[in-house]
Amino acid sequence: IVAGEGIVIDKKASEEKVEVKLDTAYADGKYVAKQNNITYKGSRICAANGDFTGCIQVQGNASDVSKQGFLFNETPFSSEIKSVVLVVKGKATYDTPTEFSVYGGSAAHPTTNVITAQTKTETGSKLNTFTMTFDFSNGNYKYFHIWNNAVGALYIEKIIVTLK
Repeated sequence: IVAGEGIVIDKKASEEKVEVKLDTAYADGKYVAKQNNITYKGSRICAANGDFTGCIQVQGNASDVSKQGFLFNETPFSSEIKSVVLVVKGKATYDTPTEFSVYGGSAAHPTTNVITAQTKTETGSKLNTFTMTFDFSNGNYKYFHIWNNAVGALYIEKIIVTLK
């Protein structure tokens, strides 16, 4: 995702990692990419600039669904998801990242199975880094969905999906 290191799919510890890049130019904030037979889709996302250069910016809005950004895999992974790790950036004045939701499911664009995260915070002078690990191991999910359905932009530096 030309922002940062993109989406890294860690198929299994013994296999190579695959990186998917987000093109910086796309129409109307819509995003479609295909790599290694997996199609990723999103809306209301772009490459961030300023202090957040190198991140994916996902638009947020708590009350208007048409203004909420999201990103998901439309094609199922070859095996179930074990975890999704998001490395998220936030201004140093904030102790927590922007609120958003991550879902797992058995079909593309899931919106019902909320996955919670364990978060590790690294403070910086301008930006804080939040490494958020979403544990999918209790479900049989081949799809993930990152949805910014809250107030404020979400800045994702890296997405790492590890499969079972």
